[in-house]
Amino acid sequence: ATVKKSAAAKKPTTAKKPAATKRKANRSPVDHTASGICQPCGNVPDGNGGLNQPAPYIVEYSKTGRATCRTCDNRIAKGELRVGHTPLFRGKPGYMVFRHLHCTVFSEEIVCAEDVENYADLTDEDYVLLAKQVEISKEKIKEEMEELSPDELV
Repeated sequence: ATVKKSAAAKKPTTAKKPAATKRKANRSPVDHTASGICQPCGNVPDGNGGLNQPAPYIVEYSKTGRATCRTCDNRIAKGELRVGHTPLFRGKPGYMVFRHLHCTVFSEEIVCAEDVENYADLTDEDYVLLAKQVEISKEKIKEEMEELSPDELV
C-alpha cells in the first residue's frame, strides 16, 4: 500500500523577511507635482503612447550582485536600485541591459517617473531619486540638442 503525503508535508514553510515600506499600487501615490519633482504626464493614458506597449524602462532592486552597469562597467550590488531596458538589435528587441540609476539617461519618451515600469514597488526615498534622475535626463538631452549646430549635422 502506498502512502500519499499531503501537499503541506512536501514543502517546508520558510519564514519571510520583513518587507521594506513600499509604495502600494492600490494606494494613491504621493503627489510630487506640487514639489516640482514630477510633472503631470498629460494626455497619454498609459505613458507608452496609449497602445498598451511595454514600458521602455524598468526600475527594480537588483536580485543578485552579478549584473554589470553598461555605462560605468561596475557591478550592481544586490539590493541596489537599477534601471533596465531592452535595446533594439537589428530592429528587434535584444536582451535586457542594466544601469545604475545615477548612470541612466532616460530617453525623451520618459516624461515623468510614472512612465518607468515598476515605479510603484519603490520606497518613497527611491521614488524621489527616480523622479530627480528623470529630470536630470531631460536636462542632459536638452543640452545635447543645443550643442549640435547645423554644420555638425552635415
